[in-house]
Amino acid sequence: EIDYISEQYKLKLPESEDYETLGGYIISLHESIPKKGEVILDENYEFVIDEVSDNKIELITVRELLED
Repeated sequence: EIDYISEQYKLKLPESEDYETLGGYIISLHESIPKKGEVILDENYEFVIDEVSDNKIELITVRELLED
């Protein structure tokens, strides 16, 4: 779940009733299941989609965006 990931990896991911997982959050940003290799951005992070199946994101690389 997204709150567990945030706590374990010290991330500042937003919580919402619209999603429970990191994959769900990314889908809410992208408005569909992204393709392998796509990069999705939010205010604080870059999410690189490393692996997807027909109906979910399987593997994601998360990079923190640093302020200039």
